[in-house]
Amino acid sequence: SRDVVVDAKMSLVDYEQYVNAESEAEKEAALQRHVSAINNHISGLSLKSYEKLDGIRSLDFVLMFVPIESAFSVAYDAKPELFLRASQKQIIVVSPTTLLVTLRTIQTIWRYEYQNRNAEKIAAQAGGIFDQFALVIESLDEVGHNLDRARDSFDLAHKRISSGKGNLTRRAGADP
Repeated sequence: SRDVVVDAKMSLVDYEQYVNAESEAEKEAALQRHVSAINNHISGLSLKSYEKLDGIRSLDFVLMFVPIESAFSVAYDAKPELFLRASQKQIIVVSPTTLLVTLRTIQTIWRYEYQNRNAEKIAAQAGGIFDQFALVIESLDEVGHNLDRARDSFDLAHKRISSGKGNLTRRAGADP
């Protein structure tokens, strides 16, 4: 019951120009534009605040999907700090090879979180049951104490009526 926001609207026009460039100068210029396009996309995503949208129960970060592995790789090789900056802006840049692993990791974390929440509920209920048992035992101890007092009172009254020194039965002359 949670959402993972995966943004896959990244332009790869500059990457295509990089791949198709005929000279090293064209290639380098296209690569710089490609890295700049990724940087701009990261900046734009960080302003969208998907985690604050109504009806979305998402993580506090967005996955930015780069659909071509080599487009991801050349950008990373050219400017690795770009990906660190993205993570600082709550954006994780993923590629076809890392998307599934990232989603599985998120699923595993959520499963452990769910299990921990259930364990906390179970522990709270067990604590409540234990507290109730302690109260029942306390009540039974009090009942036992009151039964002992009632037995003592009964025995005293019985002695006064029939078996004790100066009992009422003997005084009344009706000794059994």
